[in-house]
Amino acid sequence: MKHLYAWSVAYFGTRQAENYIQGLLRRIEILRENPELGTRMEASESGIRKLIYRTHIVFYRIQPTKIRIIRVMDAMRGIRIQT
Repeated sequence: MKHLYAWSVAYFGTRQAENYIQGLLRRIEILRENPELGTRMEASESGIRKLIYRTHIVFYRIQPTKIRIIRVMDAMRGIRIQT
């Protein structure tokens, strides 16, 4: 998240970076309350799910008492799933 913030500040300015990160964090909070909100990755047998927020994808797993964020990735990057 620190890298995303730093990159956003460099390209869009502090105000826009803060707004984007705050929006992303709010989306993750909603996800914590509604873990099924994201879609299950078809190629994943390990229960990985994804949720899209603007230009980023949040990859996560549902655990018994919480969700585990695996990665937040730019949606424009290619996705490779290792099997």
